[in-house]
Amino acid sequence: RFAESRLASRGPLAVMGAEGANMKRLSIAAAAILTIAAAPIDPADRSGIEQAVKAYNDGLIAGDPAKVRSAIGESMFMFNGAFSGDPSQWEAHMYVPAERLDTWLGNFVGGAGPHQNSFRVVSVNVRANAAVMTTEDSGSNRFRKWDKERVTWTLGKRDGRWKILGFFIRDIRNPN
Repeated sequence: RFAESRLASRGPLAVMGAEGANMKRLSIAAAAILTIAAAPIDPADRSGIEQAVKAYNDGLIAGDPAKVRSAIGESMFMFNGAFSGDPSQWEAHMYVPAERLDTWLGNFVGGAGPHQNSFRVVSVNVRANAAVMTTEDSGSNRFRKWDKERVTWTLGKRDGRWKILGFFIRDIRNPN
């Protein structure tokens, strides 16, 4: 009885014992993390992220390399999933550094066109000035057609504007 009253005087975690107290602390920590993770995205950020991807697609459809360029950061990295969810199967497709970006866009927009694409946003995640947005895209270009293809875009915010840094397409493989 003395031990029970002594434990009770030390608070509710002491009554639970060490294991119960640790579980309680873990539950509180998990709740805090979930609260932070579930924090709403600033509507201005979400709009800026979506607008960058829309401008990229609109520029491709219009055959306008300058409009595509306005949506991209200083360079761009693309990689493919080779039809696999297993990262060991993924392929680097292309890195286009700043000094080659305008030339590459001029060649790509015209050479792979005409472009058609529509997309719907599946998810958006933002942390400070970094964002990941997944879309479901349907469209075509000179080389292929796609329907409900998942594209994961990486974006960064600089000087108040969201820019595309690169993207990942799971269901495509590099040409031989």
